[in-house]
Amino acid sequence: MDEFFYKSTLVEVSRTLVKVGSTSYPINGIGSVLVKPSNRNAWFIAAFIVAALGVAGGSGGGGLLFLAMLLAIAGLCSKGALVLRTSSGDQQALSHANIKLLEEVKAAIEKAVHMRG
Repeated sequence: MDEFFYKSTLVEVSRTLVKVGSTSYPINGIGSVLVKPSNRNAWFIAAFIVAALGVAGGSGGGGLLFLAMLLAIAGLCSKGALVLRTSSGDQQALSHANIKLLEEVKAAIEKAVHMRG
């Protein structure tokens, strides 16, 4: 039976495999792992510009509500990515808004790679 370093409904990391959904990546093919944070600033700037245009074109407090809604949507839309570096190139294995989850999976994969020797 395989020892799991990380197991959730999204990802499983064992001594031999990383499984994300229905896709499996062999541990022996992974050279390194990185988490690429999303560019949240770009989302927030775009939301702010759209909201500012809405406020300028509209009237009153509705514009502030519109701004708040756009900023919230921008925050929810931004995701980080877990990237596996393999001999055949970089593979984006997982995209998720929770950077902490991506970091936990990264640490589990690094442990499995280290255990491989």
